[in-house]
Amino acid sequence: MAIELAPVPLPPTADSSKLADFGWEVKGVDPRSLTDAQLKEIQDALYTYDLLLFRNANVTPEQQYALKKAFDPKSENYGHGNNATENTPKSILHPHLKTIPRVPQAKLQHPSHRRFHKTVVSAEDEAAGATRFYRWHMDAALYDLSPPRVTTLYGLQVPKGPRQTCRYDDGSGDELPVPLGTTAFVSGKTMFGILPRELKSVAVRTKVKYAPHPYVWMTPARANSTGLGLESEGREVPLSELPPWEEARRKLYPVLWRNPHTGELSFQVHPCGAAELLIEPLPEGAARDGAPFPDGAHLTDLPAASDLLYTMQRPAIAPSLVYPHDWQENDLVLFHNAPSCIVLWAHSLQRRSGFIIRRINNFNPQRLHSSDFMNVPSMARIHLRLPRQLQDEVTPSSYFDFRHAHPTYTAYNMRIMGYIYYHVAYPRQFLSGGLRFRCCDSPYSFEGGKDLPDCAGLPWEISLPVIFGTSRHAVVLLRQFITDGVLTDEQITVGRRLLGGNFTKAQKGPPTLIHEIGQPFAMNISAETRVCVLGPHATLRAYIYPRVAESGSAVVSLEKTANDGELRMRIVRVLSECKYLPEHQHMPPLAPGSLLPAPHRPVPWSWTYDERSPVNSAALHCLLHPTHHFLPPGEVVGDEDLN
Repeated sequence: MAIELAPVPLPPTADSSKLADFGWEVKGVDPRSLTDAQLKEIQDALYTYDLLLFRNANVTPEQQYALKKAFDPKSENYGHGNNATENTPKSILHPHLKTIPRVPQAKLQHPSHRRFHKTVVSAEDEAAGATRFYRWHMDAALYDLSPPRVTTLYGLQVPKGPRQTCRYDDGSGDELPVPLGTTAFVSGKTMFGILPRELKSVAVRTKVKYAPHPYVWMTPARANSTGLGLESEGREVPLSELPPWEEARRKLYPVLWRNPHTGELSFQVHPCGAAELLIEPLPEGAARDGAPFPDGAHLTDLPAASDLLYTMQRPAIAPSLVYPHDWQENDLVLFHNAPSCIVLWAHSLQRRSGFIIRRINNFNPQRLHSSDFMNVPSMARIHLRLPRQLQDEVTPSSYFDFRHAHPTYTAYNMRIMGYIYYHVAYPRQFLSGGLRFRCCDSPYSFEGGKDLPDCAGLPWEISLPVIFGTSRHAVVLLRQFITDGVLTDEQITVGRRLLGGNFTKAQKGPPTLIHEIGQPFAMNISAETRVCVLGPHATLRAYIYPRVAESGSAVVSLEKTANDGELRMRIVRVLSECKYLPEHQHMPPLAPGSLLPAPHRPVPWSWTYDERSPVNSAALHCLLHPTHHFLPPGEVVGDEDLN
C-alpha cells in the first residue's frame, strides 16, 4: 500500500508560500512495520520535504532507533556518541541529554534559556507566558564524529496549557505565538534562498571550522537573545584548556550543503560552535564591484565571524519562516539533518510538572489489580485519594513526588511505571512498614520488578513513622491500610502512641529508622547521626555518632562483634567525599568495606552499653535481643531534645 502525504498544519503566522514544500504528514502506514516499498517512499519524501510527521506512532525506543537506522544502516551511535555527553560533565549538553540505558541512542532532554542566555525573560513575564528560543542548532557533534543523516524526535508525554509568546528581544519587536514544549524548525533551503545576491556569493565560498570539543568550549559563554549564536564576551574555554584534542579531528564543513536527492543547496551552520570562517576568493572573471571578500579571507576573529553568520542566518528565523511543531502525545517527527535547522524549546519547568490524582484501590502486594498500575511523569506530584466508598467531603488527599528522590527523576519526558505498595521490611515488626514504588514494565510483572531507588541507592519509601507523623498521609493512608488488611486497628493504635508526632518536629528531619542488624542506611557525616530503633512494643531514640566533617555521606550498616556485646558500623559504599573538620583530620578516609572509625580514638566506632545513657543501652539491647519485650506497650524512651 502506498503511503499518503499531506502538508503539516502551519500556524497562521507562517508564510505558506515559503514553507509550501517543508514538512509533510505521513498517513496510512505504521512506522513500526514498514514494507521495503513503503520505506523507500518515506525516504524519498523525507529528502524532498525535509521533515515528516507520524501521528499516534506508539514506538518504543528500540523501534524509534530502528527506523532512524534504516536511513543510515552503518550508523551505530547517537549524533554526539552513545553516553558521550553523560561522561563529559563539562559539556554544555551534559545537564540536558540523558540516556535511556537500554537504548543509548535515545535521549531525554530538558534545556532552559535561563542557563544559557546572557539576558533572560523576567520571572513576571515568564509567568505571563513569555519564553525564548533556547539554541538554534544542527544535530552534530562537530568534532571527531560526522553528523547523522536523519534525526527522530518522539513525543512520549507532552505539556498541556495555554500558548506562550516567544520573544526575540533583539530590538526587532519580533514575537511568535507557540504551543507549550514546541520544537521550532526552519528550512536551510529557505535560509539560503532569501539571501541577497552578495551574501549568497559569500555563502557559496565559505567553510566553517568548528572548535575542538565545541560543547565544552562554549560552556562558559552565553547566547544572544534569539539563541542564534554566542555573545562576543571572550568567555569561551581557551583551546589549551580543553580536553585532549587533535587538529585532524576538528570539523571543517561548508556553509552550504547539497541535497544529493534534489540537488538543492541548504544553509546549515551551528552558529554557537563556529570558531573560524574560511572564505575562498571570487572566481576569475567574476564581478568584484561591491562584492564582500573578493580576495577571500580567513576570519579567526571570533566576533567578526559570529557577526557575519548572524547577518546571514537571522532573516530565516523571522516568525513567518518558523514552523513551531504543536506536539501531541505519540507524535514521531523525522527530519533531514542537513537541510533543516532546529531549536529546542525552553519554557518554565514549573509549568510542565503538574499533578496527577489517583484513586487508591489497594496497597496490599497480594491483592494488587492491573487498575493500580501507574504510568506517571517523574516530575508530577501524585495525589492519592481514597476509593469513593471511603471518601467524604472533608477527607484530604495524600500527595508525594519523586523529583527530590534522585536527580535523574527531574528529567523532562521521563515516566515511572509500576505499583505503589505496602512493604514490611521485617515481618515480625509491623513498625518497619512503609509505602514503596515497585518499578515494572507491565501490570503483570510485579514480581520481576525492582523498587524505585533514591539518590543513596536505597529503596525510596514513605515509612510508617513518617505516615503517622504527617497528617495528610495519616488521614488518608491509615484508613486504607485497614481496608487492605496490611495493618489492624490494634496496630494503628499502638503505632499512634509510639510514632505519632515524634518524627516531624525536629528541624533536621526524622532520624534514621533501624529495625534489624545489617539493614543499610544512608549516613550524613556532616551532621549528628540520630537513630530510632523500632522495637516490638516501643521506639527508642538515640544519638550514635557526632558531626565529624564539613561534608560527606555514605551508606552504612550495623553488624555484631564476635562477643555479641556491641555493634559496629561498616561502610557499604561512599556517596560523597568526606571533608573532615579540623579537629578530626587524623581520621582515615572513608572506604567501602572498612569499619567506621571512632571520632576520638584510633579504633573502630562501637556502640556498647553505657550506664550514663539508658537510651543508648536500651536501643542497643533492642537490636541485640529483638525478641525481648523490654517495655510495656505504648511507652517511649527517648531524649526530649529529639522531638
